[in-house]
Amino acid sequence: MPHSHPHSILSGSFYVKIPKDSGSIVFRHPINNLVDAYWFLKGEDQLGLKASTKFNEEIWTKLAEVSARDIMRYMGIRKGDLTNLIEAIKYFPWTIIANWKIKERSNERVVIYAEKCPPQEARMKMGKKLLGCKGMELGLYENFAKIFNSKIKVKCLNAPPDPKPRDCWCKWEFTLK
Repeated sequence: MPHSHPHSILSGSFYVKIPKDSGSIVFRHPINNLVDAYWFLKGEDQLGLKASTKFNEEIWTKLAEVSARDIMRYMGIRKGDLTNLIEAIKYFPWTIIANWKIKERSNERVVIYAEKCPPQEARMKMGKKLLGCKGMELGLYENFAKIFNSKIKVKCLNAPPDPKPRDCWCKWEFTLK
């Protein structure tokens, strides 16, 4: 049950609820970003990149589903088409952190891309190799999308370990026919 104060952390949720009419959005508590980064790095140091990546894929795949349901509940977004999905994705913490943009949009197809990628950029600064995150993000977006409509298909157009294009870190397509 959520706390009664609108700015408090919601019990059992990763989100902080800000009233929708305030013009604000739902944010995941910032400490979770650090926990996510540090557990991954510690797992990589102790178990290797392959094992840490596998755990990361499983965790983010599940969190996407939980997050989609939370966003629907707290932001009043319903199941349906790509419009509903994209409205919800705007509130998903990962798309906020990575500064996701919509490249193309129609009733049957949406393409989004990440202008920046703080985890990959941090890895580069630390001298670590880039993380092949395509599998993790595929599971994440497939699980997120299925909450809105099981007929929504997700396709990776580009993501590490693919060569990085000049304009983005990764690009994803959502289709509904």
